[in-house]
Amino acid sequence: MDMWEAFMKAVNKSLPDAKIVHDRFHVVAYLNKAVDQTRIKESREIGSHEWTDAKKSKWLFLKNPENLKTSEKERFDKALAVAKKTAIVWESKELFKNFWKQESKAKGKIFIEHWIADTRLKGLSAMIKVADMLERKMEGLLNYFDHRITNAIAENLNGKIQLIKSTCRGFRNFENYRTSILFHLGGLNMFH
Repeated sequence: MDMWEAFMKAVNKSLPDAKIVHDRFHVVAYLNKAVDQTRIKESREIGSHEWTDAKKSKWLFLKNPENLKTSEKERFDKALAVAKKTAIVWESKELFKNFWKQESKAKGKIFIEHWIADTRLKGLSAMIKVADMLERKMEGLLNYFDHRITNAIAENLNGKIQLIKSTCRGFRNFENYRTSILFHLGGLNMFH
């Protein structure tokens, strides 16, 4: 689940014996937000002449480096050279991917403690906020190693539902919304 306090309180109240596992999707969203906030702040600090190579780089910093095309890779390398603070935050985000690959809860704990300490030493506020939050939510993060679960399927489905909603520009009533969701995502074979 997400790390939002209201969700956690609801789970603790309704299911007091449940173990909360914080989802990788939401952690990545917070890390990406820190990268983008740093990029925006840095673009204001650097003169527009110097920032030229980093213009229109938002999606390059948020995309998986393995998925960059050759032309994007060249632009991204230039952006990294100009946006030095953003590059440091991006590097921390990329490094955190290794948390999910740890072999055990104990190794995960060591990894995240080192990552948090390293992030604080770098002194960049947007990522420090994320590090502070991850430290507060460490138990739920470490529970991942006991269960190795994610809600990626639910998040993907939710994204598709939101796309239906925005594509249709809303619905007059819930029944029409429900029908549209079932039509588009119900797995019906229209040819039989």
